[in-house]
Amino acid sequence: METTEAARQRHWAWSVAELLILVPLVVNALDLGSDAYPTLRNEAYPLRAPQDARDQIFFLALLVVYAGARAPAAYRKLAATPIPRMPLIVLTTLGLIELGHVAFHVEVYPFSHVGMFSFVEPAPTETWWTDAYFVEHADGEVEPFSYFRLGDPWLAEPVSLDARTAWICWEHRGKDRVKAELEARLREAGYSSGPMWRRAEIRLRDGAVIQHFDPKQQHYLDAEHPVAGRGLRRKGPR
Repeated sequence: METTEAARQRHWAWSVAELLILVPLVVNALDLGSDAYPTLRNEAYPLRAPQDARDQIFFLALLVVYAGARAPAAYRKLAATPIPRMPLIVLTTLGLIELGHVAFHVEVYPFSHVGMFSFVEPAPTETWWTDAYFVEHADGEVEPFSYFRLGDPWLAEPVSLDARTAWICWEHRGKDRVKAELEARLREAGYSSGPMWRRAEIRLRDGAVIQHFDPKQQHYLDAEHPVAGRGLRRKGPR
């Protein structure tokens, strides 16, 4: 006979394993749904490869089978909650609407408006312009550089500092001493420059830098690529 404690531990282990399997399946379904609704995002980002789509549809089918098998038990648990029937219906409906908005990348205020985390539709172009810090590889390639990641033990790249030192570097990023220290560390990591403030054209799909220049020395209108969505005009000699 299995003891009550052993049964409880087995149930807990099964629940954790089930959750670890279920979360990726739900994320896969949300990602697959993001291309199902016609938005500007689908024009700006190339569609997934056919093999990727088949794999994701397969995992979506697994989720549908799982949901169908668990639906009766889930309904019984939901009906057994100590919540009056009408509020329960309203809350469940709102939750499903929220899930649908996340899945299809659609925002309809007030259901899925989340302020700074709201999805902003990009212009239907393959590239975009931004002003940011970049570092240069020895082969001339450049990549984005973030002061705020320097103090993060997991996201720090390409060099790692403690959180306090990283914050000091950000606060005094214009000082020669900070520039020299970061440049020395970056050169040790295989880079040929310290952090550079650049105006760059970024490819949406993979974040590759197409072209970049120093905005103090060159203007948007001097670049070969037109700036989508900008009404910049040169006001006089620089």
